Amino acid sequence: MDKRSFYTSLFEPRAIAFIGASLNPAKWGFNILHHIIRGGYTGNIYPINPQGGTWFGRPMYKSLAEAPRPIDAAIIVVPKERVPDTLRECIKADIHAAVIITAGFSETGAEGKALEQEVLSIARAGHIRLVGPNTMGIYSAYPSPLQAVMTASAFKQGPVAVVTQSGNLGTSISYRFLRRDIGISRLISSGNEADLTIEDYLEYLETDSKTKVVCLYVEGVRQGRRFLETIRRISAMKPVILLKGGTGPIGADAAMSHTGAMAGSIAVFRAICRQANVILVDTIDEMVDIAGLMLSQPQITGKRIGIVTQGGGWGVISADLCEAAVLEQTQSG
Repeated sequence: MDKRSFYTSLFEPRAIAFIGASLNPAKWGFNILHHIIRGGYTGNIYPINPQGGTWFGRPMYKSLAEAPRPIDAAIIVVPKERVPDTLRECIKADIHAAVIITAGFSETGAEGKALEQEVLSIARAGHIRLVGPNTMGIYSAYPSPLQAVMTASAFKQGPVAVVTQSGNLGTSISYRFLRRDIGISRLISSGNEADLTIEDYLEYLETDSKTKVVCLYVEGVRQGRRFLETIRRISAMKPVILLKGGTGPIGADAAMSHTGAMAGSIAVFRAICRQANVILVDTIDEMVDIAGLMLSQPQITGKRIGIVTQGGGWGVISADLCEAAVLEQTQSG
């Protein structure tokens, strides 16, 4: 399966297997499945639970082997010890895309890292690409809304893609876009990035016609050169807005325990982003404000700026900001 076909299976699946379906509203196996159905997904959904039975009128299959074919993607919400065998079942079912919601892998230490490597080895041998593990999930607005995420917020279809290395921050970002009535094309919580990394998702968004602005929350990158080359290509076609986490030593340690990401030198990272014409922000609200600006205003084609204001103070502040951004200000007589 080539890259394009895989991304179609992941973001535009015709049928999904939900492995770990639950009738318990306190479990993610209930809530995420509920979000998928309530969100309006129109493809086939096959809940899998060893007990069988029904999930509010839908048949629950005791195993993946019993579910109809074909299946494009699997959402996996089972205990971490069962993930390896679950992937083996996905291989037998000819599934090539899987989202592993389950946590307890490399972010927890050596034992979890060994389990994550086992999972990755199984996936590579069976030609399965993985989102996660330890991910909040994914949302894809087109062609049929797929809300396979932990958050219960009602998503709005739109032109902004969000890729985040923090599931909770992804929830906060998407909620703020919702409050601003700005729609989302794709939301990806990358989790531990055992297989697919932030660079892979960026390469997909580069040619995604539904995405006009790309927003990133990044704690660390593992393929620096590839990251730089990819965001440089994207920023030449559509704005890239980035919020960096782990900018200080304490934050960097927190990032390592959070998703296993190495935060790296913030000075080097900022220099890389400047080279690639990426817009760096300091807060989520700043990210949302700039995304709204990019979608509603014409693109600036040069560095010459004129300031019109009804108050002197606003003119002073605007002039300072333009100067900091190395813009050329015109002066009227």
